[in-house]
Amino acid sequence: MSLIGPATPEGTSRYRERFQATAADRHFRKAQSLFLSSLGIGTYLGNPDEATDKRYANAVVRTVQLGMNVIDSAANYRFQRSERSIGQALRTLTEETDFAREELLICTKGGYLPFDGGPPRDVRSYIENTFVRPGIAAFEDIVGGSHCMTPAYLQNQLEQSLQNLGIDCVDVYYIHNPESQLGFVTSDEFYRRLGRAFKSLEQSITTGKIKSYGIATWNGFRVAEDSNEHHSLSRIVEEARKVGGESHGFRFIQLPYNLAMPEAFNLRNQTVGDKRLTILEAAAALVNMSKRMRNSCKSNHFRRRNFSTPLRRDFFVICFRWFVLSLVVWFRCFCSRCFHFGALLSVVLFRWFFRHAED
Repeated sequence: MSLIGPATPEGTSRYRERFQATAADRHFRKAQSLFLSSLGIGTYLGNPDEATDKRYANAVVRTVQLGMNVIDSAANYRFQRSERSIGQALRTLTEETDFAREELLICTKGGYLPFDGGPPRDVRSYIENTFVRPGIAAFEDIVGGSHCMTPAYLQNQLEQSLQNLGIDCVDVYYIHNPESQLGFVTSDEFYRRLGRAFKSLEQSITTGKIKSYGIATWNGFRVAEDSNEHHSLSRIVEEARKVGGESHGFRFIQLPYNLAMPEAFNLRNQTVGDKRLTILEAAAALVNMSKRMRNSCKSNHFRRRNFSTPLRRDFFVICFRWFVLSLVVWFRCFCSRCFHFGALLSVVLFRWFFRHAED
């Protein structure tokens, strides 16, 4: 039986409270209305065997018990075994301890073709029987023999990941290393493919199978802007807006950031407006821009919807003020015989008073 629902503000807040006495200041940070640990656990490497499966499951349980509620995986990690190990850990946490699904952020990825439990003897036959013949993907959809991000393929992989993890909703579903496509298709075609993938993921948000989506990269955000593998975050956000509006579900990016790979901090390879920014700065700028646009839309909607109510309530007060001030203006203009100016100023005052009432 699948665990129900995504991480929630209430659940992650409760998780944070468990560690108030022991966690460092700002270990938990608020993002997307959730309280998330600044450290998490990944599940990439390791042998595809039962002993490693057990160690991974125990490590995830211990990680959650010690104050980290961000768990990351991918369909192809250890041939799907990492996702299944997380699924076992989640069952242990929810059945044998008092931790709940809504306290944890579960992230996984789709894009690379995953084997099932171990490498097959004949890779081409496996791909043909698993993906091509069932109509999940055509050979021409598979780039470099290993990567695919068509809507049908991503939906298939999402369903497989949900089954592996034993949950009914992934909190963050990443398209895995989409820059893998850029060595085989043009930049314009790449963004079209990304847009089609986003449209499919927006539908998965509607059906409750994911809470949000993003892209997990290796080189895409760490290379110079003129590199063939470069990702423009502004253009990616624009593709998300096209299919999901201002409330689109594209909310996360992932990239390496460490002493050996500091580009997120020191490489200005992103353009937002007329500014050259690092990927961290660009992400922050685009978040703020999106908030302003959403607030503007809400504000305009509120004004249109409620314009008549305050206007009726203050109508007589507004007219009285306009009438008194207009008398003063007309008297002065009459004395100086500037009648046209008086009429114009009266109209301007009338418009100003009504705009003031709207605001």
